[in-house]
Amino acid sequence: MAQAGEFIAAQKAILRKDAPAEAAVRASSGASIDEYIEELIERAASSTEPALIMANAIEGKVPSEERLTSLAEFAQEQFDHYSALGVAHPELGPYEALGRSLSGTEGFHAQSAGKSDRDFIVSVWTQANVPSPGTGPSEAVVQHYLTQILHFQERYHRIGLSVSDSGNWARGAVYGQIYGVLALAKDSHLTSPSKQFLKGAAMGRSRFNAPLLNS
Repeated sequence: MAQAGEFIAAQKAILRKDAPAEAAVRASSGASIDEYIEELIERAASSTEPALIMANAIEGKVPSEERLTSLAEFAQEQFDHYSALGVAHPELGPYEALGRSLSGTEGFHAQSAGKSDRDFIVSVWTQANVPSPGTGPSEAVVQHYLTQILHFQERYHRIGLSVSDSGNWARGAVYGQIYGVLALAKDSHLTSPSKQFLKGAAMGRSRFNAPLLNS
C-alpha cells in the first residue's frame, strides 16, 4: 500500500505543489497510487499542462523545475481568476495569460518579429495545428484573431502600455488563444506529450530544459 509520502511526491511532480491532508486521506484509504497519478494529470489541465505546452511552443523546451512550478502556479491563478469572472471558457485563461507573459522572451520574438498580424496568426496557427501541406486557417479564423489582436491592443494601451508593448502583449494573448483552443479539443495532439511528461515526472523519469517530445 502506498504511503502518504508517495502521494505527496506525485502531487509535487504533477501539480508542482503539495496537499499533505489529501495525501494522508488517500494513503489511509488504500488508494492506488497509479490511479491517483492519472487523476492528478487530469487536474493539471488548468496549471502544469498549459505551462508545459506554452513554454515548449514559445521557447522550444520544458523549463527548469523551478520555473515550471512558477508558470504552473501562474496558470492556476489565471484559471481561478477567469472562473471568478464567470467567463464562458475559463480554461482558455491560462493559455491566454501565459502567451502574454511569455511575449517578452527571445523565443516569442523570433516567432513574431518582422511579421504582419495576419502572417503572425497564420504562422502560429500552422505551427499549432501541423496541418497537411498546403492547408492553413480559414479566412474566418484569421479575421477572428485579427479582431482579437485589435481588442487586446486597445485594452492594454488603455491601462498605460506603449503602442509597441500593447501590440506585443496582444500577440502573446492571441498566441495563447490559438494554442488553447486546440489543446482543449478532444484528443488533442498537443496534450499527449504533456501528459506523458507528467506521468514520467511522477516516476522521476522526465527531463527538464529539453524539448517536450524528448522529455
